[in-house]
Amino acid sequence: MDGGGVALNILVTGANGFIGKKVSSALEHEGHRIYRLVRSGGNKSKDTIEVDLTDNNQVIDFCKHFKNEKQVDMVIHLASKMADYKHDEYQQLSVLEDNIEITKNMVLITKKLKLNKIINLSSIAVYPNIDGVFDENSKIDMSSNSDCLYGLSKFCSENIFQYMFKNEKTVVTNLRVAQVYGEGMRDDRIIPIMRSELKEENTITVFGQGERISNFIHIDKLIEIIKCFVVNDIDGVCNIGDESLSYMDIAKSLIGEYGNGASRIILKDNGVRAKFVLDTKKMKEIINNFCINSQKGIR
Repeated sequence: MDGGGVALNILVTGANGFIGKKVSSALEHEGHRIYRLVRSGGNKSKDTIEVDLTDNNQVIDFCKHFKNEKQVDMVIHLASKMADYKHDEYQQLSVLEDNIEITKNMVLITKKLKLNKIINLSSIAVYPNIDGVFDENSKIDMSSNSDCLYGLSKFCSENIFQYMFKNEKTVVTNLRVAQVYGEGMRDDRIIPIMRSELKEENTITVFGQGERISNFIHIDKLIEIIKCFVVNDIDGVCNIGDESLSYMDIAKSLIGEYGNGASRIILKDNGVRAKFVLDTKKMKEIINNFCINSQKGIR
């Protein structure tokens, strides 16, 4: 194994997703044994298991068979349901219901398989989308966010994990991750949407006059940070992010890379203008204390 560390047996949920595929491959490359938990579309290998995490019967069956055959040290929990904005707010309540059901079943898996650690991918959607600087102790209020129910489900999951394992030896790490981008990301994320419009129309439409600021992190950097948490027992909540960028910055960058002299930005008044700044001091301290001397370090 790279760096002389101990090879771990790791369960990864949501392993067919953008982040899940990248994380699984990277950790496998490091010498860890990866068991991929997917809802469907697995490659049918012995280390890829199809389980619907919203189905308690499937989860019970998985635990019964898996614990007799495999030994797993920890889980990286990436599986979740995203909001479908084609539906109204009431219909979107299913996001909350399904993600809490997934969390409930992850508690069952963790207890039945006697896992030592949970790394739970949460989200900055737990914070209000308003002007301000937000650290791990900042106000939690997602009611003004378009991602309200998704953010609420993530915050509920954090607390369920912390509560259910507070008197046990299981390490619970909740990572509140910024907007992740990189090759293979979903087409309905802001960067692919802008890039698609630029390719088709040679324009990029930016709402809120391009004033909105959020935090973004490249998938490669996120993976290096997750590696740090895999090999170190660091419990609690941690913001994970990198660059604070305005949506105008993103549009200009994409035009600089993919556009031409005729490319233009179309500004719209309607839309979010919040200047949200993610405080990542805790993350940087963890990297400096635990990972700065690793073989590859954090890029």
